[in-house]
Amino acid sequence: MGCGSILPTPYTLHNLRRFAYILQPKKLPKILAIDDDSIFLELLIEWLSVNEFDAIVAASGRQGLELAQTQLPDLIICDIRMPGVDGYQVLTALRQNPVTQNIPLIFLTSENKEYHAIRAQELGANACLNKFYLGEELRRVIQEQLSFNI
Repeated sequence: MGCGSILPTPYTLHNLRRFAYILQPKKLPKILAIDDDSIFLELLIEWLSVNEFDAIVAASGRQGLELAQTQLPDLIICDIRMPGVDGYQVLTALRQNPVTQNIPLIFLTSENKEYHAIRAQELGANACLNKFYLGEELRRVIQEQLSFNI
């Protein structure tokens, strides 16, 4: 065992910068989840947290639009069927606003996926997935959309 292992390492500017970088909190991608189903929303929030995403929650389309403009998430996951402002109206409003028009949006639906996938693509959604399958497919699509949006 040499002296270097016993004596403290001198603090150099390089070492201090390296330690400061390592100690910086990791910035998690911010995802806005919009859904009127509170039980599903809780499951989605838990899934996002476990998969190292920072979740913002909206219980309605109107609230989701407000949060999208004020929080500027990296990605939005949105239900299609909601009372009041539905997912299609959310997407249309987002795409018309210069501040939010480039935020990727993934629709989740429990209904006929093929029908909604076609309509969603026509309106400018980035993906349309089955609402009740939170797994590898959703993780893959989120990562894909986030990497396109860098």
